[in-house]
Amino acid sequence: MTLNGAVMHMTGGGVSYFYALLLIIGSVTGALIAPRVLSRVNRATFDRVCKPVISLIMILMRLQMIF
Repeated sequence: MTLNGAVMHMTGGGVSYFYALLLIIGSVTGALIAPRVLSRVNRATFDRVCKPVISLIMILMRLQMIF
């Protein structure tokens, strides 16, 4: 379904290739850098900080969908 949706958007002119390229560059860069950074971070500190931040982001996204 994802491949079908991507092909339909590309053929229908609904894709801005410049922004898609920027997203691809950011995704690849993050995929290469994140494991190296996370190997140096203390797991307990990461969990203590990251879980509330992700929870807050999820709550804000849900509120945005409702309103």
